[in-house]
Amino acid sequence: MKKKLSVMTVIILALAICVSAWFYGYYNRKSNDNLPTLTAIAEMSEADVNSLLP
Repeated sequence: MKKKLSVMTVIILALAICVSAWFYGYYNRKSNDNLPTLTAIAEMSEADVNSLLP
């Protein structure tokens, strides 16, 4: 019984890590949508590109 409980705990922990990583990637991708496209950056000077980056 104790072994079964520890296996279930590991499975639940792994699922929680996978779900949190997916949400982190999803929201991180959404925030990157606000950045200019690569074609717009290519037409800018280096100073303009550096001003966009944090």
